[in-house]
Amino acid sequence: MTRESWTGDPGRLDARFVAGLVTTRLFLNVLGINRDKTGPALSCHIPHPDDVTADDLGGLLIDPATLPARERQLFLDFLKMADKAAAHFTVPITHDWTKTHDVVLRVHHHLKVCLYDYTGRTLRDATP
Repeated sequence: MTRESWTGDPGRLDARFVAGLVTTRLFLNVLGINRDKTGPALSCHIPHPDDVTADDLGGLLIDPATLPARERQLFLDFLKMADKAAAHFTVPITHDWTKTHDVVLRVHHHLKVCLYDYTGRTLRDATP
């Protein structure tokens, strides 16, 4: 957030990174995007009865099929990493964590357009 290199405890940095993965995964679900558990593709998020989605808040859900191919792959790779590497610790898989910032910026953009702009609210731009 400060655009400065981290010089503190690596454990605290790792905890923040994992919290960011979980939060970004949550926001993808809020926007209607999930990972198809039966194959290598994105799917529409099917919310549980107590989940909140963008349309519950007056916004729009995203059909993953309408996203550009590059963005679909970016989100799919991210969701796989967020599920397997951070949330569930099920399988040791090498993940390209360096694209996380790109995912966060794209999710921020979609939240701005599909929720904040659509409902007339203001959301600060995430780019410096």
